[in-house]
Amino acid sequence: MTEDDLRTLLAWLERRASKHLRGYPANLTIDTVGLVNEAVIRILRNNLLERSVRPAYLYGAAGRAVREALADFVRKKKRLKNGAGFHRINIFDHFDQASSRHADLLDLHHAIEALKAHDQFAAEVVNLKFYVGWTIKQIAAELEVSDFTVEKSWRNAKRFLRRYLSADS
Repeated sequence: MTEDDLRTLLAWLERRASKHLRGYPANLTIDTVGLVNEAVIRILRNNLLERSVRPAYLYGAAGRAVREALADFVRKKKRLKNGAGFHRINIFDHFDQASSRHADLLDLHHAIEALKAHDQFAAEVVNLKFYVGWTIKQIAAELEVSDFTVEKSWRNAKRFLRRYLSADS
């Protein structure tokens, strides 16, 4: 990975972290820089920068690192403060506008982990779409599958996540 590639990855991580933290109260104890730092630590811990990996894999891993860092942060805060004052996100805004189901980041993390155990490809599609911010076409091109395959996995993943999160409430 070149220095320019690293700068591009860090800029991308900063944009994604900022997006995921948007709407949280000003007194939140993790900010964009902290979230990026946590994600980079996870990437470095897995030696992803030293390996020759495809962009889809690297950005997917970076998206997972952001998700895992947020989930760990939420776990820690809930443990310390018993969950007081947590902002809930409407994750289905990212899936479609039809649902008003709310779930917190930890619920979403658990749901994606359950999906991963059920259908690893669908979980990767969710990660690339939700955390990385790629389109169906970009995901299909990077994973070398058809748009139809990605769309089908995306629909199945949304259905699975809705059921999982509905059963969790």
